[in-house]
Amino acid sequence: MLIPSPGSDLAEDDRLSHPFRVSHAATSALVVAVDHLDSLHRMTVACERCEPNGMAFSVSAHWTLLRGALENSARAVWLLGPPDRAARVTRALRLQTANVAKSDEAEQLMSGPRNPRAQRIDRVKEIAARAGVLPG
Repeated sequence: MLIPSPGSDLAEDDRLSHPFRVSHAATSALVVAVDHLDSLHRMTVACERCEPNGMAFSVSAHWTLLRGALENSARAVWLLGPPDRAARVTRALRLQTANVAKSDEAEQLMSGPRNPRAQRIDRVKEIAARAGVLPG
């Protein structure tokens, strides 16, 4: 994971949004984007089973890989782009709130939630209040 320089704006963002650190959210988005691009590269330029100058395209996998790379790259820019701390912290906490909602849906489908959704949302709101930003 990205470790922000001590005293930097991002280090302060992380302190306020801990444990849902802004830098972790941005790093995660970039790792996913690079992974998608690497997979696309392996299907095209680095295709080991292709004849020379050939490519192995699935019907639509290359498009979803490209979309995933673009979306996650844009997510990192969206997270880190605002000049003010409150916006960056709020955006990271909004992502966490969305993660809570989606994980809750997945857990209900599999076995039921371990921690009630309201409790997990309250945790994000508590961090937002501590950071001095309004939950979105």
